[in-house]
Amino acid sequence: MNIMATDPAPRRQPSMAAMIVWVLFCFAMWTWAIMGPLFLLSWILSFFVDFIDFGPDPSQTVGVGVGLGVIGISFAWLRCREYLKFGDQD
Repeated sequence: MNIMATDPAPRRQPSMAAMIVWVLFCFAMWTWAIMGPLFLLSWILSFFVDFIDFGPDPSQTVGVGVGLGVIGISFAWLRCREYLKFGDQD
């Protein structure tokens, strides 16, 4: 009997540089996932209370914030559903 046919291949450890890049990427995505909805909430609150000045074009500023939030929340959703994995994790 061939042992190689039944044993899975040994797991390959990712390099330290790849791990650091992955951690920084995850940090950025989670930050966007948190900041996007907060940015939208502060924009909605600014209609009732004048405590935030969004500059000359608030719709563009809010659009960028909401866009980053959608990207971050999508990443978090895919990560929690285990569609995005790092290395050879199961």
